[in-house]
This record gives sequence, structure tokens and C-alpha cells, in this order.
Amino acid sequence: MRLPCDYNIYATLLDSYRNMMESDKVWLTYWGNSKEPPHTMEQFHWLQVEQFIDGINHVDGEPSYHASRGTAFNELIDSLVEWRKPSIKAERGDGVVTCELDGFEFVFPTTLLKAVAARYDGAVCQYLTSGTMRTSAGIVRLYGYIDELLPDMVVDIKTTTRYEYPKFSDNAQHLVYPWCLRQEGMMLDTFRYDVVVFSDYAAPEMFEEVYNWQDDNERILRERVEDVCGWIDRYRAIIQNPAIFGKPRTDDYVGVPVVESSRTGLDAECKELLDNINKTHLELGK
Repeated sequence: MRLPCDYNIYATLLDSYRNMMESDKVWLTYWGNSKEPPHTMEQFHWLQVEQFIDGINHVDGEPSYHASRGTAFNELIDSLVEWRKPSIKAERGDGVVTCELDGFEFVFPTTLLKAVAARYDGAVCQYLTSGTMRTSAGIVRLYGYIDELLPDMVVDIKTTTRYEYPKFSDNAQHLVYPWCLRQEGMMLDTFRYDVVVFSDYAAPEMFEEVYNWQDDNERILRERVEDVCGWIDRYRAIIQNPAIFGKPRTDDYVGVPVVESSRTGLDAECKELLDNINKTHLELGK
């Protein structure tokens, strides 16, 4: 029986929180050497805050080419593993598969798709794993969808345009998924990121990052969970999505962008956050 929880936290939310809190590091990685960055480091931080809150609130944003490509690639892989038709529009051509998603068209080499799918023979695709963790913030339900659950390991497929090892060492999946599986009685110690790099100048390449479960991982995970729950509670007044607090959500729920949040009844801290986000939009002419 599932315990009632105070928070519902998923793996990618922990990563989004980390990106927000370490926005200076992210900015330096992408624009540190740029003479004309699209925004300052401070502006980028507030854009990350906005993105984090809108993500929690399930605000429908503009589709991203790179995110949609990753989703399309995963679906084509899963369809091969499960011997079924893809759930997206896809057509086979001369050595390629062309598919459409979110208004974008993608072309993947057939040899690449078959080679990647062959790694997951017998896998369970998109397996929902969850577990309940007691923390200083309350009872937290942790969950996430595992791309490929194999008998001896967990695999998450990543697509990117550039790669440098270890790109995903700070990600939460290799903490959350093995921990949740342990709550379900599956003691899998090995987690692998399969990284497919799509470049405009070369054929796709594939890399691996492997992480083994360590005794200290549960403590690290609990600290990260408590941090994000503390932040969410601090700005609870502008968190609209009741599901994050373990409450039911109506089927027609649609999140309102944080820039459109009402200021009625907000404390000074929440108002200051909204002021900084709106100031950033004005400075960037959005």
C-alpha cells in the first residue's frame, strides 16, 4: 500500500533544480567564451528559475527541436525492441527512417537505430519505478520512467549535439532509479547512460557512462530531495500544480506561466522572484 506523501518528485525535476542552482556554471559552459552572449549570467539565472517553476506547473511551452529529436529517437528504439509500429509518424526510406514529431522532421540512419535497439534485447521499455522516502521535508514519493530496464542493469538513452565525459555524472537518474527499484525488490547495481551524439558535421557517435550503486548514494539522494522540497515549500504560493504536493489534479489542468501569476497574497520573497523574472523579460525585449 502506498503511503500518503507530502511531495511527488521525479528524477528530471532534480536535474532541472540543479541546473537552476548552478546556472552560473551552465552559462560559462555555453557562453563563457562568447563575445555576444544572448543574455548575461544573471539574466540566464532568472530564465532558469522561470523554466523550473513552469516545469513544475506543467506549463505548455514551445517545442524544442533537440528535445523532440530525443523523444522521437527513443520511440523508434522502443518500437524496435517491442516489435511494434512507432506511435509517431514514421516512414522507411533508402537506409533511413524519417519521422515527424511536434512539427519537426527527423531523419535517422536505419543502421544506427538497429544497432542501438539490439543493445536492449529483452528489455522492458519505459518502466515506471517509484518509491517512498522519509525525509526532513516529509514523506516524498520519488519516481521516474526507465528507458530500458534490463535483467542486469538500468539504461537511460541520451541524445546530444556535443559530448565530453563524464557529462551526466551529476544527473539524478542513476541515483533515483536504482533506489526506487530497490524499494520494489529489484537490486540492480549497474546504471548505464547510452549517449548518442548527433553532429551537423559527422555521422552519429555513441558513448557510454556507467555508474555503480554505492552505499553513500541514498544519503546523497536524500540531501538533493530535501533541497528541492525546501525550495518548493519556500515558494509554495506560486506553485500551482497540486500533484507536486501529493494531491490529485483534474484531467483538464493547465498550468499558468509564472510571469502571469497573481501577486495577491504573495509574501515579499515571492514578489521579488516575480520582479526579477519580469525584469529579465523586459531587458531581453520579450
